[in-house]
Amino acid sequence: MRWARRTVMRTRALLAAGLALAVGSGGCAAKQGEPADPQPAGTAPAAEFSADVTVGDGAVKVAYTLVNRSGGTLVVLSRVDPAYVVGQTSGRVQIGQRAFTMPEGGKTWSHPNFADGVRVKDGDRIERTLTVPLPLKRNHPYGDDYGDGTIALPDPVREVVFCLGAVRETEVKATLAAGDEVRLPHLSSTTAVQHLYCSDPVKLS
Repeated sequence: MRWARRTVMRTRALLAAGLALAVGSGGCAAKQGEPADPQPAGTAPAAEFSADVTVGDGAVKVAYTLVNRSGGTLVVLSRVDPAYVVGQTSGRVQIGQRAFTMPEGGKTWSHPNFADGVRVKDGDRIERTLTVPLPLKRNHPYGDDYGDGTIALPDPVREVVFCLGAVRETEVKATLAAGDEVRLPHLSSTTAVQHLYCSDPVKLS
């Protein structure tokens, strides 16, 4: 069976509900919920965003468009490949091209991982497609084991949502390379200024 959903958002970002809430892990004591996902400060950059999310033929397929209407340059994390896959609440899973913060816990990292993106000038657009195989498998920039137990997706997964991360170039704390293609670190300094443009949730069955 094939399910499709189209979402159009103009001049605002729709944050996926419940990003910062823990997800149950099927009663296994060794498994942990998702780490906290800090929410950004300030208002989202003005943009026109549309996304088609289709479930069927053994995969989740996403086709999206973003037009920058913010009046300045945005760093859009559209080059994250493969897309990240993390759990939310009530059986929902987020497929994302976005940044995450470095998790706190028993494990430490000597350096951050990075999310790849592009500069999008005011008035410019990007169009992308991506495919994520079913069944969905968790994919987080810092893995599934943070030193205090493993993290698993909800079981069962009932629905999916796609989210795209964008940051105003003027708010980026990291040093950016010249050119269109850039990288942002998976750190709280990025998630504090990252805004998410999200589709409506789509049921898996």
